[in-house]
Amino acid sequence: MKELSGIIRKAEEALRTIEGGKEYPSFYVLSRFEKASNGNPGDQLISNMRDVIRSHSKNNEFISKGTIASIYDDMYGLSGGTTSFRDVLGDLLPDNHGAVKTPRASYSRNRDDLRPIDLGNDKPLSDLSEAFSSLFSLGSNPTPGFYDNNTFKKAERITTAQLKSIGFEPQGVK
Repeated sequence: MKELSGIIRKAEEALRTIEGGKEYPSFYVLSRFEKASNGNPGDQLISNMRDVIRSHSKNNEFISKGTIASIYDDMYGLSGGTTSFRDVLGDLLPDNHGAVKTPRASYSRNRDDLRPIDLGNDKPLSDLSEAFSSLFSLGSNPTPGFYDNNTFKKAERITTAQLKSIGFEPQGVK
C-alpha cells in the first residue's frame, strides 16, 4: 500500500511537471527578475512581472515555467511589443512557448476627436452670441424683479466663459 501511494505521488509530480514545466524556487526567480529589472529600468513588462512574482513568492515556495508563461502572456501588452524579456529571462519560459499575439484592432474610434474645431465662420454660433448679448444688455435701467447689477455681471461672465469654452470669442456680452 505504501508503495502504491509513492507511485501515485510520483505520478502526480510528473503530471504537474508536464503541465506546468520545470519548477524553480521562488526566491531564485525573484532574484533573477530583480537583476533584470535593475539592468532594464525602462522595461515595463519585466518590472511589472517582478512585482507579480514577488506577490506570488510570499505564498508559494516554488513557481513553475507554466505560471511564469501565464503571467508573461497576461502582461505582454504592457510592453508595447518592445521588451528585452526573452533576451534576459527567456530561459524561464517553456521551450515551446511562442510569441504572444497582440491585438491589431484599432481602438481609435473609442477616442474623442481632440483636433481643434474651426468655429470662425459658423453662422449659428454667431447668432447665438448675438442672442446672448441682447439678452444681457439691459443697460443702466432699473433691474427687473429681485435681481441686482451684480447678478447680471455674473451672468455675463458665465456666458462669456461658456462661449470661449466652445471656441467662440464673443463680440460683446452686456
